[in-house]
Amino acid sequence: RGAFHEAVTNQILDDLVAATQPLWMEVEGDFYVRGGIHTVVRCTHGARPAALDGTGSAPRRGER
Repeated sequence: RGAFHEAVTNQILDDLVAATQPLWMEVEGDFYVRGGIHTVVRCTHGARPAALDGTGSAPRRGER
C-alpha cells in the first residue's frame, strides 16, 4: 500500500497530538527513497512558543 510523505507525516503528528495533547509540537519526516529522491516534510500543531530561543522560532536542525 502506498502513501504520500505528507499524509504519513501528518498522521504521525495527529497520533502524537492525540496521545500527548501538547500546546505545540513539530514533526519532521525526512524521507530518502529509492532513486535518490530526498523529501523533508515538516508539520506543526499549535503556536510555536517564543521562549524556545527568545525570537519566536527555534533553530532548525543544522542551523544555528
